[in-house]
Amino acid sequence: MERVGIRGGTIRSRLLLVVLSALLPTAILSAIQGATAFENARRLVTDRLRANASALAESERDPFIIARHALSFAAEQKAVREYTPDCSAVLATALRGAEGLINFLRTDSEGKAQCSVLPFDRGRDMSRDQWWIESRGKPGLVVSTPQIGSISKQPVLIMVRPLFKPDGSFDGTLSAGIGLKRLSLSLQNKQKGHLGRVFVVNRKGDPVLQIPSNTFTAIPDVALAQSEMRETRASDDSTWTYVAAPLFGDDLYVIYAEPNGSVMATQVAQMRFAIGLQLLTLLLTSLAIWLGAHWLILRWMHRLQGLTTRFASGDFTGERHAYAAAPKEVTELADRMHDMAEEIDRHQKQLQAALTIETALTREVHHRVKNNLQIVTSLLTLQSERLSDPLARDVVGQAKARIAALALIHRLLYEEQRGGEKGTINVCHLLTELCAQLRSANRDRTGIALECESSDSALSVDQAVPVALFTVEALTNAFRHAFVSGPGGTIHVGYSDQNGVAVLRISDNGSGFIADAARPQMGLDLMEAFATQLSGEMEVASSPAGAVLTLTFAVAEALHDAED
Repeated sequence: MERVGIRGGTIRSRLLLVVLSALLPTAILSAIQGATAFENARRLVTDRLRANASALAESERDPFIIARHALSFAAEQKAVREYTPDCSAVLATALRGAEGLINFLRTDSEGKAQCSVLPFDRGRDMSRDQWWIESRGKPGLVVSTPQIGSISKQPVLIMVRPLFKPDGSFDGTLSAGIGLKRLSLSLQNKQKGHLGRVFVVNRKGDPVLQIPSNTFTAIPDVALAQSEMRETRASDDSTWTYVAAPLFGDDLYVIYAEPNGSVMATQVAQMRFAIGLQLLTLLLTSLAIWLGAHWLILRWMHRLQGLTTRFASGDFTGERHAYAAAPKEVTELADRMHDMAEEIDRHQKQLQAALTIETALTREVHHRVKNNLQIVTSLLTLQSERLSDPLARDVVGQAKARIAALALIHRLLYEEQRGGEKGTINVCHLLTELCAQLRSANRDRTGIALECESSDSALSVDQAVPVALFTVEALTNAFRHAFVSGPGGTIHVGYSDQNGVAVLRISDNGSGFIADAARPQMGLDLMEAFATQLSGEMEVASSPAGAVLTLTFAVAEALHDAED
């Protein structure tokens, strides 16, 4: 009778007897009270730190506001826009009275200096300076990292305003140099009245100006630090609490940091005591629950865990009888799990059969599409033989090459069963076959050697199609135009894929590419269209020693993750 009573009990009723003897409710209330008190104290400290940071940011914001307005004023002046002989004088007028600013500089669209308040070499190339590269063509204001000004020879932050013509094309930059020496002295003086450290960082959290230097290497979570306290480690491995306040837009921030030991020392001590008391209470409660629940519940849970592990590995052998003495809920759960395993086993067999059929149908579709495209190619061949116009025969030949490339993709999907199932194409096989086809189509050009080199990687069908058509256009153009002035040469096709970025490079050592606006450039237009379809970029480089076509694009993310 006693055994029947135990078997009839529920997990809830058995745990209730143990939990009622514990002090869990009291521990919870104590934890809530302690957490509330700690949060209130933390909020007060946060408000104090934010007030300090905001006041410091407000006091140092003037040079940046002045620079922004001065740049806006100067950018509207015709002399600055067109960098006439009066340009430097206009910039000097804008700089007059602008406290904290050192210089104004106007560069043209190629990065050459055209006018400046300080003496300078007209035409000096600034295009390799980091501040010019970062701001080129970007809308809005850009603030550089700290550096020594190329003209002022002083430590500065450079605020850049890119300029644009009425048609929207880039027209160079107008920049202002904000002196760091004055800002450094000001922050140093203000820091004397505070317990913590004051410094300036950019939007990434990299220190722009800090006193003393090298105290912090980087400040994480600058955006979050505007609304709540955050923690970081200094270079001496000490822990600091900090907040942030915007100094200029979302480009620069003032960071105010204090050592953790001085921020919330009393509150932390009280919180530790409360947490220790709660942990002791929970430890005793957990011990009581464990001793009571282990025999009644946990041993059955461990057994169920082993059952689910076996089911997950594909072994659906049941053992319903082993749970006859378990609590009612465990017995019912074990029964449901066995029912589920039997149903999964049945569905798995059905799905496997359906997948086999679907794989065969998919391969058959690719095979038929390939055959149909080959028929189209044959029809075009017959039609081409009847044409007397060389231009028309050439156009039909190009169409045959494009259709043959599509047929090749479907053939590879049919022949490579695993790739066909995943909808992927082996790039090495694709490019090797394409080169062989185009070499055969241009067999009369015996003096031209065609080399093909590719990494052993895969592309989805959606990307393989434009890559194949791009290759066809590029090689066709190379065969037709690269060696018109000589007996022959070499065409090289190379493909690589690193970290999800693919690079297809097609080069030759012919006479170079000559763009002629009077002649149609359908091949280039098609290649640009294929590059756009891949969301990639095409670059054309040409010289008397040959031409290079480079296509760069990102490999489909889902495919790249699957390969990893």
